[in-house]
Amino acid sequence: MADIDIESEVIRSIGESRFTLWSLLRVAKLRTYTAQIQYSLKAEKGTSKSDNNRVIEGEFVNVYASCQSHIGSDIIFAPMATPNDGLIHLTIARGDIGRTRITQFLLGLAKGTNKFPLVRNGNENEMY
Repeated sequence: MADIDIESEVIRSIGESRFTLWSLLRVAKLRTYTAQIQYSLKAEKGTSKSDNNRVIEGEFVNVYASCQSHIGSDIIFAPMATPNDGLIHLTIARGDIGRTRITQFLLGLAKGTNKFPLVRNGNENEMY
């Protein structure tokens, strides 16, 4: 889904509505990417750093890491993020999410309600 931002540059002249138009195109022609994602959980007392390392592999539609809640004027990508929380918030949509669910996810971005079982959206302690 990061393709929306990059590929919609060709219609930048129409303003922010380019994201909506390109989202429709990307959902219609949904792409998946094979990837391996490595991240570390926030260290808890009594755990070593190696205990907190995670690796997930597979097909993904979207992987996004953000230190901020908003990535646009009306796009709440990590609703639980707070200023200076020191966390990188991951949003991961697996490849089997489907067009209906990814559309619901995209529609939820404006309200910050973009949480579904196949979309992990939270801080490191809430990830897989």
